Amino acid sequence: NAVGAIIAARRFLKLSDEEIQKGLLSFKGTAGRMEIVAKMDNRNIMVDYAHNPAGVETILKEITKIYGDTTVVITITSESGHEGDIEILEKALDNVKYIVPASHDSRLVVDELMAAAKEGKADFDYETLEKTFVFTEVDPEQASNFTLGASADQVVEGVKAALKTDSNIIVILGEAGFKFKLDIVDFCNGL
Repeated sequence: NAVGAIIAARRFLKLSDEEIQKGLLSFKGTAGRMEIVAKMDNRNIMVDYAHNPAGVETILKEITKIYGDTTVVITITSESGHEGDIEILEKALDNVKYIVPASHDSRLVVDELMAAAKEGKADFDYETLEKTFVFTEVDPEQASNFTLGASADQVVEGVKAALKTDSNIIVILGEAGFKFKLDIVDFCNGL
């Protein structure tokens, strides 16, 4: 993205290299995209509003490349329905060490996958899934706002559960994580 902006700045705006460099150095990123919102126990807590399977896969691959062991808090309810929720969970399973299903829909998918694995009817080993999934103390109820996937309380409960893991970073995925990032900050500041 920066290369395209540099070319456009030179060609159309006739900006000097110094002006372009100053602009690039002042850029702080896009809110909700790989946004570090807190630091706890020497690890960053990041929000990213990835909300579809391709976006989830991309962000988790890149974060894991940078940080290594990653815990993801899933606050998503897929726009594609139950099949989309399944695909999001599979993308997370392929890319992170721990998964906290904080939204009602992600928890339903995890429960289904665990039951299928226990019966030997899943592509994933039950014991591996037991080590991967980290559950909140309270089962997430259906959020009243279906587009968010999770409530503020569910997001904070997800962060609490994620803090119990030994990962290098915690990533909260979905619009709810972004919308309730101040609740995350308040929770972390209260510890």
